Amino acid sequence: MRSARRILALAGAIALPALADTLILRNGTTYEGTFLSGSSRSVRFDLARGGARNFPITQIERIRFGTEQELSNLPQEGTRERLEPRNPFEGNAIESKFAALGGVSGFMGQPSSEEKTTPDGKGRFRHFQNASIYWSPETGAHEVHGAIRDTWSGLGWEKGILGYPVTDELPAANGGRYNHFQHGSIYWHPQTGAFSVYGPIRDKWAALGWERSALGFPVTETRRTPDGEGRFQHFQGGSIYTHSRHGTHAVLGAIRDYWSGTGWEKSWLGYPTSDEVLSGGARQQFFEHGKLSWTPATGVTAERR
Repeated sequence: MRSARRILALAGAIALPALADTLILRNGTTYEGTFLSGSSRSVRFDLARGGARNFPITQIERIRFGTEQELSNLPQEGTRERLEPRNPFEGNAIESKFAALGGVSGFMGQPSSEEKTTPDGKGRFRHFQNASIYWSPETGAHEVHGAIRDTWSGLGWEKGILGYPVTDELPAANGGRYNHFQHGSIYWHPQTGAFSVYGPIRDKWAALGWERSALGFPVTETRRTPDGEGRFQHFQGGSIYTHSRHGTHAVLGAIRDYWSGTGWEKSWLGYPTSDEVLSGGARQQFFEHGKLSWTPATGVTAERR
């Protein structure tokens, strides 16, 4: 009779037919189902009745892959190295990511769901106590957790405007965190919370230096302007407004304060049509119907055009 370790080794050495497998424990209990993965410590077996479970290798008498005859015909060469301990999650992108991040001893904690197909039908996901891992053929497997995960789930997970994650959560400047997604990003800071940034506003923010720029971290989601023609997002140090005719521009500091005091885009100034520039010792910004200028001596002055 072959040992459980030897059978696992042989199973890893070749592609077995897609037939029903049988897991036989040392106490005589028998389970029908599908062998999923195995290591020198445990076996993961999808039970025909009861779903996937992990079984310690010490409890296993043997595994029958289809029939004993198939096992007797397995090749003997090139299998010795398979007896060495190996990653129990090898070959599965989500499980490999989980193992790389520390497994159950890491920050993600225990699995809280089985691996499932995503609602959009294009990928796979699995939830854990403190995080989730999402995979698609285009993006690979990446984890999302904490406040960033909460924001992403609120936007509709992978079916939302952001799509699938393309990075794990990473450190940002000044104690912040972020994940990039297919169509945008979510940035978090302890003073602001977690907000998504996408589209032309994200492009402008990135061009200015992301969170390291004068704008800092986002403090709102992208919103439609009250006049219904544009979109905007507020940041720690300013705002970005976008309009199909006037482009996407940041408004900062005293000029932003003056513009907001007149009524933002609904004021006589309208939408910004340029970024702030330095000209003749003054900081200037052009709008649909005027120009705002600032110097330390005069403060902000307005000029119609």
